[in-house]
Amino acid sequence: MNDSVALLELKKKSQKLLRKISEETSINSERAKALLLLSTGASQQEAAEQTSLSLGQVRYWLGRYRANGISCFPETIKVKKDKEKPEKNKKVKTKKDKSKKDKKAGKKSKSAKKTK
Repeated sequence: MNDSVALLELKKKSQKLLRKISEETSINSERAKALLLLSTGASQQEAAEQTSLSLGQVRYWLGRYRANGISCFPETIKVKKDKEKPEKNKKVKTKKDKSKKDKKAGKKSKSAKKTK
């Protein structure tokens, strides 16, 4: 195997996140593109040539990704990911819920009047 070739195996979820990052206009987009290229079998040199990164930067980000996974990218990416998830244990009250509550309260008050 050639020294400059570094195959990177990515799970589908990681590929999807890296594609999303690569489509953004940020410094991380080039880094994500390089990782995606490496996962398709491109050499580190080819990844550098097809992005605006140097060979050293490609190697650096490959090492960071291998050590930390997708969490090697800044918190801003994680925040966007977390915002997409709906909050659990929070029930949104609707008009139906309120009218049911009012009906139950009305029944209790009528029965309380009858016992007096």
